[in-house]
Amino acid sequence: MHAPALKKFIATLSLTLLAACGGGANTVIPASGGSGLPPAAASLGPLNTPLTVADVEWRLEGARVEVRDADDDGRGALPGMVLRLEGAMDAGNRSARVSQASLQAELRGPVSSVDLPAQRFTALGQTVQLDTRTVLDGLGSLAELTPGQAVQVHGLIGPNGTLLATRLQRRSSNAVLKLSGQVSYDQCPVCAPAIGTFLIGSQVVSAGSAQLRGLSLPIAAGTSVRVRAAQAPEQGALVASEVSAYVEPALLADAITRVRGLLTEPQPGRFQLQGVTLAMDGVIAYESGSAADLRAGRELSVEGRYRAGVLQVTALRFER
Repeated sequence: MHAPALKKFIATLSLTLLAACGGGANTVIPASGGSGLPPAAASLGPLNTPLTVADVEWRLEGARVEVRDADDDGRGALPGMVLRLEGAMDAGNRSARVSQASLQAELRGPVSSVDLPAQRFTALGQTVQLDTRTVLDGLGSLAELTPGQAVQVHGLIGPNGTLLATRLQRRSSNAVLKLSGQVSYDQCPVCAPAIGTFLIGSQVVSAGSAQLRGLSLPIAAGTSVRVRAAQAPEQGALVASEVSAYVEPALLADAITRVRGLLTEPQPGRFQLQGVTLAMDGVIAYESGSAADLRAGRELSVEGRYRAGVLQVTALRFER
């Protein structure tokens, strides 16, 4: 390891490093900031083992997971579902106690086409990519999915209107349609920022009469949002009943925050991970890569402090 830089990093930020310089064991660093109180903690990403999200093992201890629109079908949090967890970090920064937890699907709607060789499909104008880690719920393979069927997808927001499915569920119906991704106005002659008409993927969204949460018109291009609608698109447009910032409300201020997702660059030099804006201007410990490897579409796990609406990244690991 680069000892002088690492010592300065530890003294300044007091965070756990992600095997910073060569794949050694994780370094355990106290993170109370000298107050003696447990630091705030937050995780955002897919559930891969019982209540472990973005490398943090969480304990519910009586807290409940808030689920919107029955996105869990009453079965609770299941592998592949994208969870948001907040609470207090234990010593060592590898486990935490939950004070609030929530989950909601990134996409719900009818399938419009299926591309079996590429292992992907489209729904509500969004391209959904599967890989070997995608958890299938209610179907054995993508070959069982046909146009017109209702699906629900938990996943990682990718560039250019794509979604990497971490959990794919076939449903009997979708009473509430959902779409998540980055707002775009490019190559959309009917889009008008002032009246809330924009694209997510190739789907036109009309938000002029929608309830806005954490947003106001015009919504800036590149903003990651969640869209809810009561019915299928009319005349090509999905009429939204609600549009919210993807991370709304904001994460806990100054929390030790871990996020896993696909890197996007909605504007040159402005990086986001699962709807969270990243500040990359400080000292960063890299694992399995370097700053030269940062590009849209790479799967990352990052750690830092969430301040003033952005995540000040201090450690970053390339997952794929």
